[in-house]
Amino acid sequence: MSKEKMKTADLIPYREVNRTIIITPDKNIDESNSSIFQETLRKLFRDGYIRFVVDLSEVSYLASSAWGIIVAMTEQVAAKGGRLSLCNVGPGLRQIISSIQIEETITIHTDCEEAISFFS
Repeated sequence: MSKEKMKTADLIPYREVNRTIIITPDKNIDESNSSIFQETLRKLFRDGYIRFVVDLSEVSYLASSAWGIIVAMTEQVAAKGGRLSLCNVGPGLRQIISSIQIEETITIHTDCEEAISFFS
């Protein structure tokens, strides 16, 4: 079980725990960096991962493009038998999730530990 945080210049920080990828953006995802967020998810998906948790503890804003990336990746991993979940979602982001009506599409966990145990 690896809990080592990995970070490269061209990807959003992530770590692997029991074949589950925890993606931990360290800032808001807006139009200037949503392509990096998308490429991180795509690279890991191409590498064979199908269990993802996006930890939003450091994020208070997601651009509409980031929400689109989350929904699209949720559908892609589900088609392969996987799942994408969110955790540590603040009240502002929860309100957006409700307003754009994707709460039935995306699983939300209180924290990373809950999300990881969901996949176990």
